[in-house]
Amino acid sequence: MKNIFFLITWIIIFVQCTVSQTENQIIFKELFASYVEIDTNKIMLVSENYKNLFDSKTDTMLCTILGKEKRNDKLYAITSIVPIGDNDFATSPLLGIAEFKVKNNKIQQFLNYSQYVKEGNWGEVPPFELKFIDKNKKIILIISKGFTNQGITTENILGYMNINKQVKKVLEINSSYEDNKGNCDKEEGNCYKYNTELSFSNDTLIAIKKGTYFNIKKDSLVMLNEKKLYIYQDGIDKYLEID
Repeated sequence: MKNIFFLITWIIIFVQCTVSQTENQIIFKELFASYVEIDTNKIMLVSENYKNLFDSKTDTMLCTILGKEKRNDKLYAITSIVPIGDNDFATSPLLGIAEFKVKNNKIQQFLNYSQYVKEGNWGEVPPFELKFIDKNKKIILIISKGFTNQGITTENILGYMNINKQVKKVLEINSSYEDNKGNCDKEEGNCYKYNTELSFSNDTLIAIKKGTYFNIKKDSLVMLNEKKLYIYQDGIDKYLEID
């Protein structure tokens, strides 16, 4: 009798483990009606909804969960969608943010899914980060968009927010990062690099640019520690620099 009891218990545990879903699987099922799972964070779906967004000949898409952030009772999943076709290898992915309510570290309710912006090259997503502001009530998607020319790499910061169910670009900081490692000589001491750190507090943003750069007039490297203040303006939905 004891053996039968243990056998039944083992079967119940096995079934529960078999049918249990990962957090990513729950996210995908909430977002899309049907799909084919590729691995733990990638799926393939067929959807006419995204075909026109990419001007693509195919409606077969690859969706990837790039990262997740949990704050208080909410989970934010950052997604990337890109078409899979012969001529789509250079397409910029569509970044989106899905929002869920969580309890005891488990998803309880789907709240919202916003398509933010198409950024990146060759199907690759640029560096990004979610920033939480106004006591975690608002989120801003920060993207570092860069390019390299003659050995000098330059990046610009772009910020996007969902305002009244419409995604808007609310922040742009040019030359937030730069280095010349592809066109410098360490022995001559002319290699430089600087970066920009962002600090949000409600409607205020402090951007501090730190590092080194080459001063042409002085013909030497100089230290850089530049602080700028930005204030969010409700009327135009943008962070504006304050002199």
